[in-house]
Amino acid sequence: MLLVYRCRIFTPKEDHTMNQSQALRDKIKREIQKVAWDALEPHVERDALILVDPMLELTEVAIAAAEDCTDLMELWVDRGWLSKPSQDQLSAMKSQPEQIYDFVIVQPFVFARQAQG
Repeated sequence: MLLVYRCRIFTPKEDHTMNQSQALRDKIKREIQKVAWDALEPHVERDALILVDPMLELTEVAIAAAEDCTDLMELWVDRGWLSKPSQDQLSAMKSQPEQIYDFVIVQPFVFARQAQG
């Protein structure tokens, strides 16, 4: 599993900024929910659903999006770890309506991946 990537490096004098970052992490962790496909479908219709590869932590992706870590997000897209769902993926998701997904909203996007275990 790929873990924490940070947009910036903190020094001891930046403890306040680090505390803000931890507060954001805690907030995002609380906001991650589990849903079935039907709850995600409206987000596909508005072209906001982004699928997250199991290689990435959903929390880290949401933090990178919230902190506008463009270079990191582009790296993940280039590696295929973040993507809009393809037609094949959408068909598979629709054919398994009982499948549960972890998701979190970081406006304007909805990041989701199949729930693990």
